[in-house]
Amino acid sequence: MSVKWSVDRLEYLKTAKGQSKVVNVVHWCAKDDDAEIHATTTLDYKEGDSFIPFDELTEGDVIAWVKAAMGADRIEDIEEELAVKSASKQVPTEELPWGAS
Repeated sequence: MSVKWSVDRLEYLKTAKGQSKVVNVVHWCAKDDDAEIHATTTLDYKEGDSFIPFDELTEGDVIAWVKAAMGADRIEDIEEELAVKSASKQVPTEELPWGAS
């Protein structure tokens, strides 16, 4: 299963710790072919951290921040949850279109 991570929306502080447009909330999506999860991650910029100006950010930069904030265990949980959701969509069900007799 291949999981694609994307950013839906960013929120930022106008100024923080001497910087402007400091991203502090990321609304993101993780999805595979059959399921998706939307969630939000709060970021905590600390003075002295490397800083990328808002207008120079890439989606890859922001996804890397989100994953770093979540940690490997949470990323694994999300990817497992997607696998379960995808598998449940592929479970065959039995039903008669005219109802039971």
